Amino acid sequence: SMTSLAAELPQQQTEESVSVASITGQIYEDPAFVNKTCYVRGNGVRLRRDPGTSGDVLGELYENAGDWVTLTGQYTLESGYKWMEVSNSSIGMKGWIAINYIKY
Repeated sequence: SMTSLAAELPQQQTEESVSVASITGQIYEDPAFVNKTCYVRGNGVRLRRDPGTSGDVLGELYENAGDWVTLTGQYTLESGYKWMEVSNSSIGMKGWIAINYIKY
């Protein structure tokens, strides 16, 4: 019956009850950022191979040079930051950048 099926489904968690630790590493998509090109905020902003402060640094971006990144719309939470995936940048590389350093 429908009642027994519903009882077997996992209970939905509210957004408030999900800790950052439990969703680290999962990839999400934000349609507002798909193919969006943005300038960087700050100088010496690190573009990384992987999301997180332990990801290899591929290069650095500089606000005072007008450096920009094109976002894929994909993001994840890691090292206490929201990391945005970058499909292109003014230094010719793709990678990941913390959203704090993006002007959007």
